[in-house]
Amino acid sequence: MALDRNLILATRPWSFPASVMPVLIGISYVFFLQRGNEYEVSWWLAPLILLSTVAFHAAGNIISDYHDAKNGVDKLESYGDTNMMLNGTYTAKTFLTMGLCWLALAVILGIIVLLYSSWQLLFFGIFGIACTLLYYKMKYQGWGDVVILFSFGICIVNGTVYALNGTFNLQSFFISLPVALLTTAILHANNTRDMPLDKQSGIKTLSMILGLKRAKAYYYLLIGGSYLIEIIMICAGYLPTWSLLILLSLPLALKNIRLLKDVDQESLEKIAHLDVGTAQLTTLFSILSIIGFIL
Repeated sequence: MALDRNLILATRPWSFPASVMPVLIGISYVFFLQRGNEYEVSWWLAPLILLSTVAFHAAGNIISDYHDAKNGVDKLESYGDTNMMLNGTYTAKTFLTMGLCWLALAVILGIIVLLYSSWQLLFFGIFGIACTLLYYKMKYQGWGDVVILFSFGICIVNGTVYALNGTFNLQSFFISLPVALLTTAILHANNTRDMPLDKQSGIKTLSMILGLKRAKAYYYLLIGGSYLIEIIMICAGYLPTWSLLILLSLPLALKNIRLLKDVDQESLEKIAHLDVGTAQLTTLFSILSIIGFIL
């Protein structure tokens, strides 16, 4: 029983909303588009897309943790660390093998989706594999935010839409931006909290490059930008008025912003759980967006 629990915990399942929500937004957007239209939607592919995306995410988490442990980036004293290599639960070889098995599952499911939709999805798959295997390198050089913005937001939403109905348009691109910004904010909250430890490890995240003052402003921009883009699209008629339901998540957004606003270099432990709070915001914002599409 303990082994099964550890196998699940190693994937960091509490982070899965960051990949699940973009898929569900893509699915709900296709549902919204289908009103009164005659084109065919391959709804049966939706569960496969979801499972493949989560498998990619699980693989990415494990492979990233593997490299973080090997390179001394993660330490047992790190905030909220659950690295199963560091705590001795799994050997390095076993841990990496687990990650590659998740990646293989993601690829197999992705190939099935590709075969029943369009070969052009191959580009999304190749990008996903590259991000899974090389994300740690990008993260160490300050490019982690860019990778997350494109992979977890833009590519997942638009790849889901394309797989289901074979179309891609500018509207679906803009619809992917709010959740892309919020998911990036999860990573940024984590990196801002970990700046002292990351500096000791010799890596360079965007938070470190910006410095704490500008890192705060960047976080505000990510959160505020997600609401602003959504509201602009509603006013332009690209989204239903029901999408204003996202404003119900605003109190949680303001709570996270106030939490970050009050910290300095000596009190970063106060935002030990800001990444969790930002993930909760991303989940709530996305659920409200999905409800807006359905209504």
